[in-house]
Amino acid sequence: MRHEINLIETFATLEKNRIRNSVILLDIDGTITHHDGHEVPDEARCVIEELLRKNNLIYLLSNNKNIERGRFLARALGVTFAETPYRKPDKRTASCIPTKYADRKIFVIGDKFLTDGLFAIRLGATFFWVRSIKTPTDAKKVRASYAIDTIIRWFFSISYTMRRIEK
Repeated sequence: MRHEINLIETFATLEKNRIRNSVILLDIDGTITHHDGHEVPDEARCVIEELLRKNNLIYLLSNNKNIERGRFLARALGVTFAETPYRKPDKRTASCIPTKYADRKIFVIGDKFLTDGLFAIRLGATFFWVRSIKTPTDAKKVRASYAIDTIIRWFFSISYTMRRIEK
């Protein structure tokens, strides 16, 4: 399976025209709202609404253990919350996708390479890697994971630029 990685600034700047009749596995924390956030910004809501109008199936995924929050956000956005005993990057996390949609292209949208990016690679999916939505009140553990991912993103962007120069 072939995967693709795309660096984008925010979820709101997603290239929506590329995604039609597909399955979207959308991360919650740091992607569409801040860690432990219960509100999704209007610009993210608009992107989700547009993706739904293009006949996409959207599944919210989170490694956060607060299942009720995931359900609440999914209901508020009109999408499905993927309840699974598995956590990203384990590809079994995608077992939430009904087999009747197995032929659709899969997109993973998230803010962390070590979870969302590796998950996409294991699925052979296209990955849209967004910058994390952060707040000053994020826990130290969350801030540490963002710092590690920022370093990975920096190395990836340097490597990507070098490959483009070589072509």
